[in-house]
Amino acid sequence: MGNITKGNSTKEYFLQRTLQSLERYFYLIAFNYYLHEQYPLAFALDFSRWMCRHPEVYRMLVNMNLSEHTVTGEHITKGARVLVADERFSPDVLSTIKEMSVANFRRVPKMPVYGMAQPNSKAIGSVLSYLTDAKRKYSHVLWVNLRDEVVLEGNEQTYTLREAGNLEQQITVPTTSPEQLEKLESIYKNDVLKSQKWLEVYLEQEKQMKMFKTCLTMQEIFNQHKSTCQGLVYKRIPIPDFCAPREQDFDQLLKAVKSSVSEDPHTAFVFNCHSGRGRTTTAMVIAVLTLWHFGGIPEITEDEIVSVPDAKYTKGEFEVVMKIVQILPEGHRMKKEVDMALDTVSETMTPMHYHLREIIICTYRQVEHCLFAQLGKLLISF
Repeated sequence: MGNITKGNSTKEYFLQRTLQSLERYFYLIAFNYYLHEQYPLAFALDFSRWMCRHPEVYRMLVNMNLSEHTVTGEHITKGARVLVADERFSPDVLSTIKEMSVANFRRVPKMPVYGMAQPNSKAIGSVLSYLTDAKRKYSHVLWVNLRDEVVLEGNEQTYTLREAGNLEQQITVPTTSPEQLEKLESIYKNDVLKSQKWLEVYLEQEKQMKMFKTCLTMQEIFNQHKSTCQGLVYKRIPIPDFCAPREQDFDQLLKAVKSSVSEDPHTAFVFNCHSGRGRTTTAMVIAVLTLWHFGGIPEITEDEIVSVPDAKYTKGEFEVVMKIVQILPEGHRMKKEVDMALDTVSETMTPMHYHLREIIICTYRQVEHCLFAQLGKLLISF
C-alpha cells in the first residue's frame, strides 16, 4: 500500500509540472497577442488589465487546475533554516564557469539577450566587463534577477535559504513587491553577521561549518558594481520556480524592457534565476517577443525544432493551446511566433534538454510511466 501511495505522489508531481509548463506556453501565446494589439496603441493597457478584459482566457486557465507551493513571509523567519550553496542545484551544463565565472551563460543568437545561473559578485563583474568591452560596447545593461527565494552571498559564495530537514525543498516567498523579499534578505544577512559563530551550511554534497566574514544581499552587490558600470540597471522581478509568470510579472518585464530601449536602443538584457534554465528561459522568450515588436518580427519559418517522438505534441498542439489559438484573431500566427521565439532561445541551451514544448510532453510521459509502474505492481500483487 505504501508503494502505491508513493506512486500516486510521484504521478501527481509530474502531472503538476506538466500543467505548470503548459501554463507558461499558454501565457506566452496570450502575451504575444497582447503585444500585437497594444503596440500600435502605445500599450494603453498593461497585460494585467488586458487579461481581466478577456474572461474567456481566464476560464481556460482555471480548467487547468493549477496551484503552487509557497510559504508566507512570516513563516520564512521561523523554524530551522540552513544555507545551501547554489552550485549544489545549478550544474554548469554549458561549461561556462571557467570562462565567465558563472554557470550556463548564454546569448540568444543575433540579439542582445543573455541568460545565466545565479552569479556571485566576481561573476557579475566578469559578465559586465564582457558586455562593455571593445567588441560588444554595451553602454546600458538591464540585469533582471528572477529569483523569489532568499539569496545571500557569504565569503564570495552564493547561498539559498532552505528547510533544514529537506534541502531539496525550495523556500519561496509570495511577495507583492521585490522590496519585501529584499527586506527578508537584509534581515537574514544581519542575523548571519551578528551571530559571530560557525553556521551550518551545505557545499556540494557535504555539510560544513562556516564562519562568515562577509555577507551581502544581491541588491548590495549590484549597488557596488554600479560604481564601475554607470549604465547598469538592476531589477528584481521575483517569479515562482516551475510556474508561469503572473500577469504582473509580464507587466514588470515589459515595463523594464520598454524603459531600457527608450533610454538606449543599444541595451544588453541579462536574466538570471537559480540554475539559468526555467525562469531565465521564459524571461528571455518574453524579451525576444518584445524586442521583435519594436524592431520587426522575423519571417516565420515552417521548420520547428522537434527532437522527441510524437511531433503533434512537440509542435505544441495541446488541447488548451489550440483552444486559445482558435479564439484569438490570427491565433495560429500568434502561436507560430511564440514557437519561433522558443526555438530561437532553445538554440542557446544545447546540450541542455530544455525546450518548453518538449518539456510538456516529456514530463507528461513520466506521468504515464508512473501509471504503468503502479499497474505492474498491482498485477504482481495478484
